[in-house]
Amino acid sequence: MGCKDKSARHDEAVKSIEAADRKLMVQEQALLGRRGALQRERTQIHDQRAALISRKMELGETDTKAHAELEREESKLATVEASIVRQQISLNQKYQSLLDEKSVLWRSWPRTGYRWTRAGGGSP
Repeated sequence: MGCKDKSARHDEAVKSIEAADRKLMVQEQALLGRRGALQRERTQIHDQRAALISRKMELGETDTKAHAELEREESKLATVEASIVRQQISLNQKYQSLLDEKSVLWRSWPRTGYRWTRAGGGSP
């Protein structure tokens, strides 16, 4: 087996790993973007619930109809927030799986004198 054969196999392994790394980076960016969107949604829901609580406190004790309406609105927001939390949990699990997959990928990097460079720059 010549040096050229070994170098060619190494180059193919590097190309394969770099392609997989690029794919994982795209997935990671999508997951992080979605996680940020969910965090913003959850913050908005939290702010809306706080406003409802404030409005409830301003109402007189005798205004039971308005209190009931605000309770219904708060309940709807709590349901939406719970859904967002479930989505965040699922997303975090997917993100952890992706990180685990990247770790396995990095460990498979050929051990040579070549310096590791990720697609897009940087090192693990």
